[in-house]
Amino acid sequence: MFSNMRHRFQLKSLIRGLVKLGMEPRNVDITSVGNGHFSSVYDVDEDSPISSQVYGSFDANPTVAAIKGIVEYVERTAFREGKQAGLRSCLTERSDGFAGFPTVGLSFRSAGQAARRNALHEACERFVWPTWWDNSNVGQAVVTVDDELLYSPLASSLLSEVSKLICVKRFLCVEPFIENSHRPGSLIILIAELVNGGVATGGAFGPPRCAGRSIRAASELYRHSLALARLSRHDASPNGFYQERLAYFATKEGGLLLEARLSKGGSDKISYPRLAVDEEIPHRAIKLVTVHRCLFEGQPPFVGGNLERLCI
Repeated sequence: MFSNMRHRFQLKSLIRGLVKLGMEPRNVDITSVGNGHFSSVYDVDEDSPISSQVYGSFDANPTVAAIKGIVEYVERTAFREGKQAGLRSCLTERSDGFAGFPTVGLSFRSAGQAARRNALHEACERFVWPTWWDNSNVGQAVVTVDDELLYSPLASSLLSEVSKLICVKRFLCVEPFIENSHRPGSLIILIAELVNGGVATGGAFGPPRCAGRSIRAASELYRHSLALARLSRHDASPNGFYQERLAYFATKEGGLLLEARLSKGGSDKISYPRLAVDEEIPHRAIKLVTVHRCLFEGQPPFVGGNLERLCI
């Protein structure tokens, strides 16, 4: 009960503070899926299967899901403001390695530490995934997904919902090999192998045997599966590169590319370079949400590159 009251207070304080700054989102939608809730935070309605202009998250608690979605909305605002101001840490095409955390009800230091941890995890995810895909000498562990592997009934409920959207043959979990033990955590890529031979994916970085990591990966897989279902249902053409790549890997040709990559996995492990960016990002709503960015030297493009890169 106390936790619910605290979360409601956080949400009201966030919205009230953003209204005072003239930064409040126009829409905050909550949708129940499986045993949890997705939030969608956006300004402009878009009739699109999946959009980079809709920010959101997933949680068992609908209030927490809304808070997470609003925080992501503020993250992207901070990225745009930093780029417009010419901040070196924001002069990139995409906002990989950004993370925010609400300061309401917390010390600024505690919120900052949480934001920095989440930013580092995203930077690690966005470094490991494309490095693994682009370098076939890097090895990986591949296992069939079961409830015990996920460590989370919530993640399992999402995979059940995925199977209602697209025709799934089986679920796999791929974990690229990482060398550095001083950064605790690893990347898991959940893969839905489709009956037609294609694949859909969702990934997340975090500590091993962590329910939160599985939930994030499963929620991303659900979002991608929902987009594919919408594309199929409306017989629509992909709109933009992100959707094109998503649709391509849902075909047999895309699935064969993944099969070929998994068959080539060597014994090399990924080693992290030093961080090129590791700093708090100034922005108008900094008293409400602290935002941090981490980015490695030579960070490879994630969504960029050729269509035939399974980085989604």
